[in-house]
Amino acid sequence: MSRALSDEFINDLKDGILSGVLNRVKKDTTLNLEFREDGNKYIDIYYRGCRLLNIEKRKKCKFKFDINKKYFEDDKNLRKFLEKNSNINEESDVNKWLDKIPILKDKIDLHFLNDETNTPREREWQQQIIKENNYRLSGNHQERNDKNTSNTDYFIIDMEANKEGKYDLIGAKWPSKSRNVKNPKLDLALIELKYGDKKLDNENSGITKHFNDMCRTIENRVKALQDEMLKIFNQKVNLGLIHCSDKEIASFSDNIEMVFIFINYKPASGNLEQTLIELKEKYNAKDYNFDLKIGCSNFMGGALNKESIYDIDYFLDKFKNQLGNNDFN
Repeated sequence: MSRALSDEFINDLKDGILSGVLNRVKKDTTLNLEFREDGNKYIDIYYRGCRLLNIEKRKKCKFKFDINKKYFEDDKNLRKFLEKNSNINEESDVNKWLDKIPILKDKIDLHFLNDETNTPREREWQQQIIKENNYRLSGNHQERNDKNTSNTDYFIIDMEANKEGKYDLIGAKWPSKSRNVKNPKLDLALIELKYGDKKLDNENSGITKHFNDMCRTIENRVKALQDEMLKIFNQKVNLGLIHCSDKEIASFSDNIEMVFIFINYKPASGNLEQTLIELKEKYNAKDYNFDLKIGCSNFMGGALNKESIYDIDYFLDKFKNQLGNNDFN
């Protein structure tokens, strides 16, 4: 089922009963709104990569609001509030939930403190990447309303998409220097994040498995995926959740990228090099119709390892292409 929203749901968010929710997300850069399976019915609001609020379109009432109970199971007051206020029929019902957002955030913050796994941190980085790429961050002022100021070359369309395998992020590559081209065609990017140095090649969630899952998607249903992501991209631009241009994008190009991003990897663990060598050999052994890439921040993000702290001469040489001006004389 497509994650794209129905026209009716879009109208509810822009000018209808859910307009307060959309405005809150656009003003609060710690929140993220995602379309879910069967976009006629569901959206989720995320905080630190965790689902803070689920909104479902209903027949008997206009909408039903719900929370991820694992974050709030110890709070009797929230459970009572949910029992009394889950059905949404008018704007005042929505406002009650908007008033609860600080409390819901606090519960997720406490959950993070008690979770020693890398899973919530990886999800938090997913949302951080969305934040850094989908709207302008200028100094201490964060904006989602300036359509033409984003400096990124990638926009994130979907998070945690389950398409013959679960993908952390699905994006569109649209280089900033070609933003004014008439009838642009964007490149589809399937993006996988790995946080820390464990489970890099785990049988159930490792790099090789994700590579194979992505290969199946590209081989079996890439056109359907491109069509779906194109519609979601244009809808999010229309809602003000992606900042690039007011123009509607008509199609993707035939170019596809598979991108792995490694966050807070500890070089001393020695796990990554051999895994990537094997991945490279696997990629080179067949004529795949996509580009395999490794994503790096420009220039800072996460843990400081000595292997990534360079003297100035080495830095200028190693990163000369990313600096944008190769004439240092």
